[in-house]
Amino acid sequence: MRGRYKPEDHWTSKLRTKAGHAPWPEGDSWAPFTVQDTEGAVTEDICDLGYPPARFWISRPPVWHIEVKVTAGGEDEEFLLSNVEFDRVRFPQH
Repeated sequence: MRGRYKPEDHWTSKLRTKAGHAPWPEGDSWAPFTVQDTEGAVTEDICDLGYPPARFWISRPPVWHIEVKVTAGGEDEEFLLSNVEFDRVRFPQH
């Protein structure tokens, strides 16, 4: 997101209050980070970082709900998602 990240706008986790930010008005049903990609810049970044199919979304960029997971190993290490997290990261449900 190359300088575009603003915690007051994009950090949607309930933990944001521990850093002095107001609670997220939508509650905790969102992913920890949410980016309204109105200009397609984040979508371009996603493409440049190794997901070329994102190029098709640049004309109508999505809202990115970003779930972050940490592992003790490398990028191929398994990680766990709760049922709530899994439901949040499924492809859009309109």
